[in-house]
Amino acid sequence: MKLAVFGGTFDPPHQGHIFIAEKVIAAKLAEKVVFVPAFDPPHKLGRKICSFERRLQMLKLALGKNENFILSETEKARAEKPSYTLATMTALSSEYPEDELYILIGSDSLRQLHTWHRAEELIEKWKFIVYPRNGELPSTEELETHWPPETARKLINYTVIMPFSEISSTEIRNAVAKNEKVSNLSIPEVMNYIRMNRLYQE
Repeated sequence: MKLAVFGGTFDPPHQGHIFIAEKVIAAKLAEKVVFVPAFDPPHKLGRKICSFERRLQMLKLALGKNENFILSETEKARAEKPSYTLATMTALSSEYPEDELYILIGSDSLRQLHTWHRAEELIEKWKFIVYPRNGELPSTEELETHWPPETARKLINYTVIMPFSEISSTEIRNAVAKNEKVSNLSIPEVMNYIRMNRLYQE
């Protein structure tokens, strides 16, 4: 079985995350999507984020009972700081030894992939699915400023053309903090949880 591993902070999760996962399934790029909330995201250092448990609960609400989605708590089990994708993928490969794992990332993450912990090893061991963020995908020439030409071509071949959502977790947090109307791409169950627990309040 093909599994797309969708890691992220999910602070909070929103319809954009669900939209991407559904499109990946619909395009038969994977049979299921494994959502992996980061225990201690390395690219969010210095920014206050909700606790892992809060984000996990919100993600459970967001995913509902969709049989195509799997919620993994692997990063909680290891509780490593920071949460590197390499360690997560290694753990998931052991957990799903009979399945083919793909790393699902946005084009913004592809642009920053060269800054990831042991990125070369990630590229060597696993395939990627790269979806557009803000409707943009990096060019081969752009990737070649950070990678050898052969690696840049390999990465660009992982990119897929699919609809995208403009919603962002930052937008939701900011709206909640300012008591403004939240985008209709938020998830009602998640928003109820946010209000009940007074998350993202200034």
